[in-house]
Amino acid sequence: MNKKQAETIKMIYKLYLLGKSLYGIKQELERLNLETPMHKKVWHISTIKSILTNEKYKGDALLQKQYTVDFLTKKRKTNEGEIPQYYVTDDHEPIIDKKTFDLVQIEREKRNGVSYSGTDVFANKIVCGECGSQFGKKVWHSNDKYRCVIYRCNKKYSGKKCSTGHVTEDEIKAKFVEAYNSLDKTGVIRNVENIKQLLMSSDKEKAEQKKMQDEYDKCEKKLYKLIEENSTHAQNQDEYNKKYRDLADKSTKIQEKLDKITAVLKDKGDRVKVLETYINDLKASKNKLNGFDEGLFYALVDRVKVNKDGIVIVWKDGTES
Repeated sequence: MNKKQAETIKMIYKLYLLGKSLYGIKQELERLNLETPMHKKVWHISTIKSILTNEKYKGDALLQKQYTVDFLTKKRKTNEGEIPQYYVTDDHEPIIDKKTFDLVQIEREKRNGVSYSGTDVFANKIVCGECGSQFGKKVWHSNDKYRCVIYRCNKKYSGKKCSTGHVTEDEIKAKFVEAYNSLDKTGVIRNVENIKQLLMSSDKEKAEQKKMQDEYDKCEKKLYKLIEENSTHAQNQDEYNKKYRDLADKSTKIQEKLDKITAVLKDKGDRVKVLETYINDLKASKNKLNGFDEGLFYALVDRVKVNKDGIVIVWKDGTES
């Protein structure tokens, strides 16, 4: 991969973390006339998605993604568990640092299963303080000199009508600049560091996870032993079926508990990564803003909440301005 291709890969990751949708990234790449890894001018959504999920860009390698099923015809097949796969960390020089790669995966999970429109920096960021719904972008007087872009609650005129008013782009931008300039960055960073330390204190959850894993392993061994004994020594079938169901049910319940505690630990880890990036972005940001900064807005703001009384900026550490 040459330097230009590497810069394109970095741009894709950056655009995604700046809130662009896969389609939005496609449009930007084609506007800039940048080539795909296969030297094509037209980008497919599947290509961009593959780039955002490919571990090779952070220097790792997953071996045996495919395997040869017929050595005479050289026919290959995607490995769906037929043969072992091996994950190798730090296999080669990375293009994307591991933290950026991980943040993209967290953002992908966050967007998964929800309607996401990455058409502008405010898309999916504005929520209604009254009903919790997202605000949608509307254009008033699109064909005359009074053209104006506003954001309004998507449920304002559907079902139970929402009484929250609309806001303009300029109002959101002005509120962000005002909120940013009033931030006590030193105090915020100190508070976020404390939150981060609390999240990293996961000894209780880790001990519970280990306990559940040990119980699950013991249960699975008993289950396999029961199956093996039944295959070599004839047993009362009703008795065997009852023992099997009891062990299988117990194994399923333990697995459910294990999945829950693992999800809690993953969520804590993801939040730590987001907060670390938030701290770094805050440290590197300007002391004062004279105008709206799109990159800084997306880096620092979790969402914009619109109440009857006005606009509230919710930062990525959960605090409000």
